[in-house]
Amino acid sequence: LPILTAQPSPAEQQRVVHQLYGILPPTAATSAADYSQRVGPVLATIWAQRQLPILCGGTGLYLRAVLEGLPALPATAPALQQQLIARWQAGEAAALYAELQAVDPILARRLAAHDQQRIIRGLAVWQQTGRPLSQWQLEPRCPIIPPATRVWRLGLNLPVPLLQQRLQQRWLADVERGLWSEVAWLQAQGLPPQAPLWQALGAKALAAALAGECSPTAAAAQYLQQQQQYAKRQRTWLRHQYQADTLLATPELTPQLVAAGKKFINAAA
Repeated sequence: LPILTAQPSPAEQQRVVHQLYGILPPTAATSAADYSQRVGPVLATIWAQRQLPILCGGTGLYLRAVLEGLPALPATAPALQQQLIARWQAGEAAALYAELQAVDPILARRLAAHDQQRIIRGLAVWQQTGRPLSQWQLEPRCPIIPPATRVWRLGLNLPVPLLQQRLQQRWLADVERGLWSEVAWLQAQGLPPQAPLWQALGAKALAAALAGECSPTAAAAQYLQQQQQYAKRQRTWLRHQYQADTLLATPELTPQLVAAGKKFINAAA
């Protein structure tokens, strides 16, 4: 599902080698910790070839997992996770969030009441270990890259009107590439609502339109709204947490950016 999961286009992948795209089956769950463990060997291989790796993505936690490391968090039993998921699906979402507020108020304050995945994760850790997840998260981080590694942190911070225009253009391009067909295929697999792929931005709205539960126009509006909301969260993270060395107001290469890139590469050589 390369369109729904926003993978680089075939033309982009022909121009530059891309790693760790499209490697998981549709039913697989993953996490920032899983991602960082996969990235480590890839980075080591690229460095061994005396090449420069570029980490690209919009999910702040995943980049942070690689650049700063994550605490060694406990695994939880799948059966326990399934019990909590079953309660959520049975209409106990509010009750589960209230339980998290009682046992881990610090984590609960950081989460929206509808954040099923993280609420269930927090409760599962508490029930299995007797210790709040927010306390586990304070444990020392396990770095993926050597502390002395030089990193040039770039951030794309487009003006809001331009960003909204690009999101609209992306919607039209994705439809042209076959977005509706991908969602129809996903529906046909009979995956449960909590399956990771159903959490892709706009997937449920488009599926609702295919099922006749809303119009394609309404689904498109929801799709764009979710993209815009996510972009807003990215911009907030970019300003307050990312600590970028260079913020770009345009996606195009500029002479200044090229010069800065050459300077970084020459210093790292």
